Amino acid sequence: MSREGTAAPGLWRKLARLRLADWSELATASLALARARWDFGRLPDRDILAMLQAPPRSRGPGPEAGPVDPELRARLMRLSWALTLAARYLPWRTDCLIQCLAARSILDRRGLGHDFFIGARRDVPGGFLAHAWMGSSGVPIVGGTGEGFDVILGREPRG
Repeated sequence: MSREGTAAPGLWRKLARLRLADWSELATASLALARARWDFGRLPDRDILAMLQAPPRSRGPGPEAGPVDPELRARLMRLSWALTLAARYLPWRTDCLIQCLAARSILDRRGLGHDFFIGARRDVPGGFLAHAWMGSSGVPIVGGTGEGFDVILGREPRG
């Protein structure tokens, strides 16, 4: 009998301990990632970049609105967790740009602002690596903080 997938029991134990709100956030993240993957496969690159760069349809605090309310910070961190976990286990590609599309759609629906960036670095084998990331209210949502990448699209965060 093969012992492949031995990490799965640990994952299942963790999933069994999740609260209903966490399951809901995972479902929201998974659906947003599915839609983002669909859009990524059918829309031209220029339309995808336009979607990501468009001003947020925000009713709430902007991406750099000052000190973040602890409750909002916790909600953003849970969204980040859900998108990252769902992206890791979904059976299709969920690269950084797809994760940004998904995050953008969720943040828009929740009336929250965002900052979107694309960066590049040249100190890698092959000579060039690009990466996309998104944050909201100073909280990294997907793609981390972009550390080590030179911003080529988006505005440098203040601070």
